[in-house]
Amino acid sequence: MATPRVRIRVTPFLFTPLYLSALIGVSAQAANISLKPLSATASGIEGQHLNASLAIDGNPNSRWSSLFNDNQWIQFDFGKKVNLSRVTIDWERAYGKKYALLGSDNGQNWQFLKTVDNSDGGRDELAVNANVRFIRIDGIQRATQYGYSIFEVAFTGSSSGPVVTPPDPVNPPDPVQPPDPVQPPDPVQPPDTVKPPVTDGAGIPTRYKQQFLNHTALTTPAPFPVPSTGVPATPAPVGPEGYTPLFADKTPVIEPIQYREADGTLVTVVGFRPVDRHAREAGEPWFKSQADNAAGNWNQVDEGPGRHYTFPTFYFQNRTMGIVIRDEIPAGRSRVTAYFQVNKGKMIDIGMSAFHSMNPMLEGFGWAALGGFANITDTLFPSTQATVARHCSSSDGPFDCISDMVYLAPFAHHRCDPTWQDCKAEPVGTPPSGYDPTVENDNRTFTRGDLIEITPAFFLEKGPDGKAAVDGGGTRYYSQEKLYVVGKGIMPWYGVRPRLNNKPLPAAALSAGTASLSYNYTEEPFRSFQQPVENIGIKNMQRFVEGRRLFHTSFANGKHSESPDINPVYTEQAGKLGERFNEERCLGCHTMNGRSLPPETGKPINTLAVLTATSSAQAGIVPDATYGHNVQQHSRSTTAEDFTVKVSGFETARTVTLSDGKVVTLQKPRYDFSGPIPANVSVRQAPQVIGLGLIEALDEATILAKADPNDNNGDGIRGIPNWSKDPKTGKKHLGRFGWKAGKGSLRHQTAQALLLDMGVTSSLYPTPDCQLDFAATACKTGTLSSKGLNNKDLDLLTNYIRLLGVPAQRKVKTEWEGNRRVPYEYEMDTSAIARGEQVFKNIQCSSCHAPEMKTGTKHPVAELRNQTIRPYSDFLVHDMGPGLADALTEGTAGPSFWRTQPLWGLGLLPYTQETAQEMADPNIRHGEVSRARYLHDGRARSLTEAILWHDGEAANSRTQFEGLSGAERRDLLAFLRSL
Repeated sequence: MATPRVRIRVTPFLFTPLYLSALIGVSAQAANISLKPLSATASGIEGQHLNASLAIDGNPNSRWSSLFNDNQWIQFDFGKKVNLSRVTIDWERAYGKKYALLGSDNGQNWQFLKTVDNSDGGRDELAVNANVRFIRIDGIQRATQYGYSIFEVAFTGSSSGPVVTPPDPVNPPDPVQPPDPVQPPDPVQPPDTVKPPVTDGAGIPTRYKQQFLNHTALTTPAPFPVPSTGVPATPAPVGPEGYTPLFADKTPVIEPIQYREADGTLVTVVGFRPVDRHAREAGEPWFKSQADNAAGNWNQVDEGPGRHYTFPTFYFQNRTMGIVIRDEIPAGRSRVTAYFQVNKGKMIDIGMSAFHSMNPMLEGFGWAALGGFANITDTLFPSTQATVARHCSSSDGPFDCISDMVYLAPFAHHRCDPTWQDCKAEPVGTPPSGYDPTVENDNRTFTRGDLIEITPAFFLEKGPDGKAAVDGGGTRYYSQEKLYVVGKGIMPWYGVRPRLNNKPLPAAALSAGTASLSYNYTEEPFRSFQQPVENIGIKNMQRFVEGRRLFHTSFANGKHSESPDINPVYTEQAGKLGERFNEERCLGCHTMNGRSLPPETGKPINTLAVLTATSSAQAGIVPDATYGHNVQQHSRSTTAEDFTVKVSGFETARTVTLSDGKVVTLQKPRYDFSGPIPANVSVRQAPQVIGLGLIEALDEATILAKADPNDNNGDGIRGIPNWSKDPKTGKKHLGRFGWKAGKGSLRHQTAQALLLDMGVTSSLYPTPDCQLDFAATACKTGTLSSKGLNNKDLDLLTNYIRLLGVPAQRKVKTEWEGNRRVPYEYEMDTSAIARGEQVFKNIQCSSCHAPEMKTGTKHPVAELRNQTIRPYSDFLVHDMGPGLADALTEGTAGPSFWRTQPLWGLGLLPYTQETAQEMADPNIRHGEVSRARYLHDGRARSLTEAILWHDGEAANSRTQFEGLSGAERRDLLAFLRSL
């Protein structure tokens, strides 16, 4: 990968405290009065007859009108500091739906005073409490296609001091520019040798100089927040049900992912892991040659899947890092700065590519991007440690390793940035409508909503054998590609012209809010369920990869499922497999993090759970005397009794003829037990494991609000909660996980799966005897054996599952160029999806499969908080009729009661169930029937069959489905496959 280096060092232009005192003067309070600004300025005006001063001229019929885009502002200078108590804005019809009030003492450093999120125009009267000289109304979102238009702005407050003459904004007096207040000379080197090449805009074209001075003054980051180590108070039981909320109020996060400094600077923390290639690359190059590139001749030869979603060998050690992004645009400046943070070990030649070009004519793909690439060569904020020589270490602080690439402004069409002298570009392709490539595009300053497409790359130091000196693994890596939206943060993206540049996905497509996974174009849909949430933090990325290692590790021999002879053996986990088990690693049942392998006639079903009981009732389950709670079909002993369970065949339950004449046969499996036949059996698939952290982050009240046990609204849908007891504390929690919502937390769900499917003990189930009886005294008070999973590892595994991302809904058309092949998972008919979504609502599927919820603010994982999610579930249990009944009762969930299964990821599930041969050639158009199976026991071979099995509370919706026309049914299925 070519890494052209670009260096910038900037000496700041700052006001010293002494100079600020001279500007402000001595405070002198006055009575509360109407305050009149001395002047008004604006980012832009529609015309001279609509200038900024007309907003304070006292004439209710004159007005200021901005340019026609969201990122406009108007500001007012009182000539001295004043105490403001109220700001009144009289809007014209072109008002600001969303805007912010900012205050400043010097017109350069701004702080947030108030944000208005949903103005309805007319008069806005805003109470404030600010002691400032300047006030700015900063537009965020317009209400119309025009700009912002204000008849009059009025201010109320008290005077605070004498009027001072504002400094000349273009030619500031010499005394206000100290030599270098924040970057003293290096004591080892003479000052002249470290003086930056650019100090006051020298060398920058005249038109950029003032913007440079006004908007890029170097600022020192505020202290990085340290996560609280305090333990929150245990939440008290709630309501008549007497349940205990899963998380207490004010639960601290284990890692902050975004915060604001005092002046409004937005700081975003985002983690990255190593990958083999770029997110836009399939298994083949876009062009076979430079001539093809010049001619726009796309390569149509399919060479197999790409390698962006893979996890390279040694991925779980010394190979995760992150970026701390300081966005000063909300503070009134125009710079976005990137700082690198390494989790473990040391990385060299760290760089970051900014692929996305603001100019639509620039080619911006992969390593050929013209957004610039910068390696660490020195730092603008020197570390107290020796970290300035082309590397970042895990011993550095969050702001010690800064990228040389400091974004001063978006890119012009003729070069990437005015200070990047060696970065030139020529427009490519056909100019978009309204774009004139002959007109020079002066660099404007950054504004909210601008897009910065970033990906870091890094190297590890080589040893004598050419491998990583630290551990013998690889040394050279790409990483994930993220989209940073200025003023907002990391957002999931999809591809647009040219060359699949980034564009934020619309909110309606974000299945998991900003935790949703971006679209991916490397033809690896079978790995879609294995990726971390898009907004993952830096430390959490390391937790994620270490937890993933556990998920893929054999508890028999400690080997990783991927590259078992290359990845280091996890010797600490070897030998923890129980005497009896079904699979030796978590991944064995959750195929590619999806579901169990499909049940086939004559084949063992050891990747499914075969739950057994002598009897069951709401008071509890009496486990089977032979098997306990689950049949563990394999044994480490060659002389152990054979407990294999096989599918002996399938019997036809009924045949359904749909309104258009299509005939569908519903079948269910029969089972053959090699051991004793239990009195009560429930066979259940291992479900996909995506989105479970978001489900855990839902407040109990959010789920319980959807319950209607008495059908008060008369729609035939009841929905009741199930309840769970924590196996360690005995506390009652709302059930969320499992086919009958029998587990209340992911820690509980994970620990029980370890025991029942692999015989691996933990602090929640400390002895193998727990498999025979959860309620046994020995299970409740037993001491964890030396071979059990310790609490640290159980937490790692739990946090990995919490942090698994949900793919965004595939309902937005990618903007492809030429005849470029579209990965089959992104072939979509958006109009059919929209019609199908309406059919879904019309036949009342959404009564149980609730489209939208919002997570709470108590979960310890910050990435999961305050997310508007679209799981298509209410997480309650419903009576689904006798046809789907099993033989077990779990709490309030009787034999015919099942939790509403979330539908997110439904369309990608078939890819996770492919064979190894199919995965090597991912271009599979999945039809009605694939290897994926649906419903609790995998009996349904297609989504149509799964719907037709619905009964009980869902009988009305099923009947309506049977009556749909063929076109309506196809639209509905198109919608479901887009999820």
